[in-house]
Amino acid sequence: MGWEQAANNWREIPKGMTVRQLWYNPAIVPIYAVVAAAATLNVAFLTKYFMGNCDIHFKKADRMNHEMSVNEGRVAWHNSRVGLRDINKKKLNIFPFSWVPTSETIEKRAA
Repeated sequence: MGWEQAANNWREIPKGMTVRQLWYNPAIVPIYAVVAAAATLNVAFLTKYFMGNCDIHFKKADRMNHEMSVNEGRVAWHNSRVGLRDINKKKLNIFPFSWVPTSETIEKRAA
């Protein structure tokens, strides 16, 4: 038997089933939520990277100007790090995790 005869009358979705019945299960909703959150975070990071980077220029006039960092607003946005630059300098408690800054650990061990 060749593949043509084997594939004859083959259906991708079995008779009597809908796509929702075949692919949806309440157990996979958390997986979809994690994938959506990761995709959102990725898009947000790439948007910030491409729109805030001082070396990436979308306008031809900006590309023709060989002086870097001419737009101070983009430089400030690129260097902002969305507030995450100083979060490791403070105590942070999100149950069950507890973050102690390195400076406090050094002070405690040096004393």
